[in-house]
Amino acid sequence: MRKVIILFVGFLLLLGCSFSSSQKLGNTNGNIANFGYRVKVKDGVVFANSRDRLRIYFSKSDGSNVVRISERAGVYLNVFEDWVYFMSLDDEYKMVRVKVDGSKEELVSSNVVYPYGGMLIVNGWIYYVNNDDENRIYKMSPDGAINERFLDVSAQRLNASDQGLVFISVEDNNSLMISDYKSGELKVLAQDAADLTLVVGDWVYFNSSADALKLYRVKLDGSDLMKVNDLRVFALNENQGRLVFSDLNHNYRLSSAKLDGTDIKVISEDMSSDLLFLDGWLYYLNHSDSGREYRI
Repeated sequence: MRKVIILFVGFLLLLGCSFSSSQKLGNTNGNIANFGYRVKVKDGVVFANSRDRLRIYFSKSDGSNVVRISERAGVYLNVFEDWVYFMSLDDEYKMVRVKVDGSKEELVSSNVVYPYGGMLIVNGWIYYVNNDDENRIYKMSPDGAINERFLDVSAQRLNASDQGLVFISVEDNNSLMISDYKSGELKVLAQDAADLTLVVGDWVYFNSSADALKLYRVKLDGSDLMKVNDLRVFALNENQGRLVFSDLNHNYRLSSAKLDGTDIKVISEDMSSDLLFLDGWLYYLNHSDSGREYRI
């Protein structure tokens, strides 16, 4: 069963076309890797409404009681306490937060978030890529009072693990890196990461710019680097022990595989991107149908 939702796709087209952890995240790694336009909150869901220019809405988990909580449009939704943080498309990509009930809303930082870098809340700290500082990684307190450079690295595609923050270092030949949350100590996990990172358990998945965007994985300690399979991957998420991805080898069709790359199955022939999981549903953009949003 699929439900078609009319989607405002301009922003995502401009951009280019859950894992078990002791870290408390503002959204899942997989959803953040796909622009995080939905996030689970207490008693419901907050989402960028594709029927209303990606403005921010709340609904009950069953889809009832839908109410707009912000006039702003946004992505990279993260929840902390009773606030939802997001990159505002109406404020030149600056960070805004709004109460889950919509009772209060404010600009958190005047810095511009780099859209390809993203933002992610980990254990009460906001990590984001600062477009105003050559895409360096910043660390900020929830109220914005502390807002400082965390790493002197030009980065993209933030993800989180128990061991540290995972990202691609653009200025270091697109090296896949991990940084300790406290010390900031850096370690290179792999070379030639293209534009995907996804932490699943003790593994980091990425597509390789040196191997035609084929999917690789490496342990968080840098060991066991291996090709997952010969498929070329565009968008990537994970759910219940299976990878879900857009298969470039077959016109971006929606597919899945076991975490080791075996047992590949076609979910849909739809030309897909931006894959999110929430409340048992898989959401994706269907470019075979004018970029509309579908769910399965």
